[in-house]
Amino acid sequence: MKPIIPATVPVLVLAFSLVLLPIKSSAQTETDNSDIERQIAATELVAVSQVDAMTEQLKFLFTNDILPLLIQSNPGKEEALSKIVTEEVGGAAADIAPQMISFMSEIWARHFTVEEIRAMTEFYRTPAGKKLLKMQPVIAQESNKAGVELSKQASYYAMSRLRERMNAEDLVIPDRL
Repeated sequence: MKPIIPATVPVLVLAFSLVLLPIKSSAQTETDNSDIERQIAATELVAVSQVDAMTEQLKFLFTNDILPLLIQSNPGKEEALSKIVTEEVGGAAADIAPQMISFMSEIWARHFTVEEIRAMTEFYRTPAGKKLLKMQPVIAQESNKAGVELSKQASYYAMSRLRERMNAEDLVIPDRL
């Protein structure tokens, strides 16, 4: 898969985020340096892992959910529609990538140490990490479907038990339940 953003985008985002960080006096503490280092590491992690994953998720969503609806409404135009969807989804993802990198790296930096972030970045560069990123949209969709089904089953089971218990204790069950 060719990169959706130029390699310079993470560097530019990092440069802008460093400029926008609060300016400290010359007595900058070790903690401040650690925060900057953590932000730099988090920016790299997000650029390595989440930008392509986000694009793949968008492509997966549009290809599996929206493209079929567009094709239904435009019979015989499958090739043109596929091209339009691919180009526009890729373009939209590229347009928001710098914003996303900045936003997401701040979140990661708040919750993980520099060492943890670097370890995750290295993982995402391995074959297993790359496969995880590639499969995340499929896994998320399948997990969501399974979660919805299991939630329904759990709800019916819980309601059945609730009714039994309330009947046993002579409590009123509203009609809408």
